[in-house]
Amino acid sequence: MTVNAPACAARVGFADGAVQVGPASFDVAPEFAVVAVTALDDGPIAQSQHLLITATARAENSGMVSDAARTKVIDLGHAPILMEPVRGTVRLALDRPVKTVNLYGLDSVGRRPGVVTGIGIRTR
Repeated sequence: MTVNAPACAARVGFADGAVQVGPASFDVAPEFAVVAVTALDDGPIAQSQHLLITATARAENSGMVSDAARTKVIDLGHAPILMEPVRGTVRLALDRPVKTVNLYGLDSVGRRPGVVTGIGIRTR
């Protein structure tokens, strides 16, 4: 599934290879993931000064037990939550040149614990 709206572009579920959605292209692993770009100001993604990029994959509590069909949880398990990482590339077609990029990771309640390092950023 994809979401293509002026302020949000997303790829949801299974995909193999790059998926173009409006001004965003998502090429990520694992095959099953949710990746979205959302404008945080009043304009569309291509004109936004502040974007939220969200990437999630499978996650479950340690020790969680499901039925054989994985349709019902038998035991919720416990912390820590086991999460599958999402790796790949998000490309954006923006209506303006980009001079500065600041990336922040968010914790479980949306706070910024610090600047993200070790991620390659290329601008045109």
